[in-house]
Amino acid sequence: MINVPAAWDYLLKNKDDINQDVLYKVTVGASPSPLRGVYLRQAHETSHKQSVAITVAPQFGYDDLGDDDQQQKRVEFEQRITLMSDANYVDVPEKLALMNNGRTFKIEIDPTNLPPGLHTTLIKGYPYPEDGNTNDGDAPPLFVMPITIAKPLPTTSPTATTVELGDLNFSTPHQIHRLFLTPPETATYADIFMEDTSNISADDDATPRLFTLHTVQLLPSTPHRDNEKQRTLNLYPKQSTITSLPVTGGVTMELCLARGWSTLKTPNAVNVKVVWGGVQPTPAQLSISSGMAGSKPVRLYNGLDTDVTLNPTAKLTKWKHPLRPKTIGTIQPLGERDILPSHNSRIYQLLTEYEYTPEKDDLSKEYKLTPRIPSLNHYLYESQYFAQMVHVYDDSKKLLGVTDSYPGEVTIPANSGTLTLRTQIRHEDPMALEKLNQQVVWVERTIGDVSLSVHNSHMSMVANVGTFSKRVLKPDQSTAAFVSAPNLEALGKIKGLQCGDVLEGSISYEAAKSGARGGASKRPGGYPISYVVGPKALEAKKDESKTEAEDERTEGEKLEEAVLKLKVSTLEKLIPKHSTNATQSAEEEEKFTKLYQAVSDGNEKHLPLLMVHLQKQDAETLREERLEEVIQASNAILGEIDETKLALYYGGTYHDKEDPESVKERKEMDELKGQLAEALGRKARALADIENKSSSNTTTITDSGEEKDEDKSTTTNLSKATDIDTFDDIVKHMRNWVDIDANLKFSVLTLERERRANHPGHVLKLLNKLLEKNGEDTKGGICHITKSDIYKRRTTVLEELNYDHLVERDRVL
Repeated sequence: MINVPAAWDYLLKNKDDINQDVLYKVTVGASPSPLRGVYLRQAHETSHKQSVAITVAPQFGYDDLGDDDQQQKRVEFEQRITLMSDANYVDVPEKLALMNNGRTFKIEIDPTNLPPGLHTTLIKGYPYPEDGNTNDGDAPPLFVMPITIAKPLPTTSPTATTVELGDLNFSTPHQIHRLFLTPPETATYADIFMEDTSNISADDDATPRLFTLHTVQLLPSTPHRDNEKQRTLNLYPKQSTITSLPVTGGVTMELCLARGWSTLKTPNAVNVKVVWGGVQPTPAQLSISSGMAGSKPVRLYNGLDTDVTLNPTAKLTKWKHPLRPKTIGTIQPLGERDILPSHNSRIYQLLTEYEYTPEKDDLSKEYKLTPRIPSLNHYLYESQYFAQMVHVYDDSKKLLGVTDSYPGEVTIPANSGTLTLRTQIRHEDPMALEKLNQQVVWVERTIGDVSLSVHNSHMSMVANVGTFSKRVLKPDQSTAAFVSAPNLEALGKIKGLQCGDVLEGSISYEAAKSGARGGASKRPGGYPISYVVGPKALEAKKDESKTEAEDERTEGEKLEEAVLKLKVSTLEKLIPKHSTNATQSAEEEEKFTKLYQAVSDGNEKHLPLLMVHLQKQDAETLREERLEEVIQASNAILGEIDETKLALYYGGTYHDKEDPESVKERKEMDELKGQLAEALGRKARALADIENKSSSNTTTITDSGEEKDEDKSTTTNLSKATDIDTFDDIVKHMRNWVDIDANLKFSVLTLERERRANHPGHVLKLLNKLLEKNGEDTKGGICHITKSDIYKRRTTVLEELNYDHLVERDRVL
């Protein structure tokens, strides 16, 4: 907030002061990474004096550029400055003569006599009073430079594992205790023990006190969030708790314990103790490639003064799949509203699209994924790029989620199909975006835990014999461990795994201590481990020679069957799959009829040939005109199948999978059963269409005797062709051979049966089930119901139920 009256008074008072037209840039250290202040935090920085070089450079305009007058002022610029610091541990020069090209001076900081804790001060630069400036003693300095010293507590030994902080007293709400600790160089985790040691009587308040524990370590080029831990606690009097957190050895850790602002004013004390632990693994991050039996040796070193119990466990929990762009990304300028006012430069954006197709098993269910841009993620303020966004769309171009530099999981609803991932990256330089136009994006998903075994030696890892035995590692001792690659059986359970994919997880080396209340007693999260997936393993071929019966036919008979099979397959290819015009249909019909007559000569009872003829008559192109022909073709097949013999086989014959003759007979019977079910199903569907058509005509012939006579003729012909079978009779009969409710290839019959039974709810339920895979389950059946057909049928049912709002939704879809 700006105090406008005070700011206005300041401007009027100092309008003639030449110092108000010059800015001062103060940096610490040399290029290319100068700092804006002095920050001493680590133990080696606060244990002796520090000499620091500070550079002050005048700035006469943005980027130090301007017109001729500005340049003239720069040449003539000369400013004498008085340097001041109110801290006795900082020694600064008294005066500084500053010219237009800047000046560097040195200061000395002596933190050796400072008590542990946080210390701050400022170095201020004021103009000489005798240089004609109009500032009085209350005027602000020309520039300031901050100095911050976070001095850690002294350690008794570089390998000591316990730090006793004693009782921290809290007398008021929102009181904060801030401490700085230095973990040993080989420490990998910390256990923070806290106990409320307040002494209360029967009349005192015994309600829990709210505390917040916050720890952080500062590492170069690493966000704070990656090295901090925050936990909220409710402590009852005399209650204790343990908090475990990972640490980086030798780096100062800031520990803050604060009491909640809403806590009652009753004083209390918390006893705090920090115990360092862990072994130091080298290397800390493991990567296993396909073809390797496992990892290279991991050296485990105990650099602490206590024993460490080892019991390594490793597992893979994440699956990452790389995606290349569909096309090279496009770079385009943004609008006038996206021009940087300070630079007066236009911003450009790079748009790149990727496609991700999950496995078929995932299409019908909800799942989650995380899109990642490896080169940009986890960099926000430090990033050279202005923005990084990933938009996730389904196959209908519906937006499912958006991620940024810190990506989170995106929930993908069922039936989303092939996903489109669109990345959007911005920068003011198009050449910087050009480098990313073929950027690889990773899609990360969670998988079931894939456990990895850990071994004592390389030989036991290769042979997969024995595992790493639990042992105690003494101080200043080391040992080696080997982590095996995941086995093929575990990899085979991950559907859709491809060569080049990466599986990621974690490995922990310490054994959890029994009885640790609330603490892990080992490094939380462990250390990262990854596995690069290789080519797919070959499937073992079954020796079918043992289960195949010997073919005793002559070579001529085999050749005759092969020729007939080829002719039947050629006929099957002539069945039209899509609607065609009248001329084309006539030509296809004539071609099929001639070839069918030629093939059927002498093979009138060949079931595969009769099935092709039935499928041709039941093709969707001219089906409505050939319903009776469909029934006749079905009856021809049913007349060639002995259902009694088929029933006796399935009812009493034992199927021996090791007997070649039994396997051959079972294969023939299964094929015969499938032909029977298909013939019954196509006949039932044709009967249903004829019955529906007849009932529709009966309704409309009330006023026309001539049309009524025509319908009687149709009914008479139907009775002759079907032996007075009805749709319901055939569906009941089909239950002997196939479960049409479970087998979605007969869904068209199930829908018709439920419609006739006036069960719109059952119809709607089945349509919704078919919609999960867009009707793909009906392919290869007696009638393929497409996605558009399912929506039309569902709209009809919803209209019958007067669900107008759902009807409108389906029309939009």
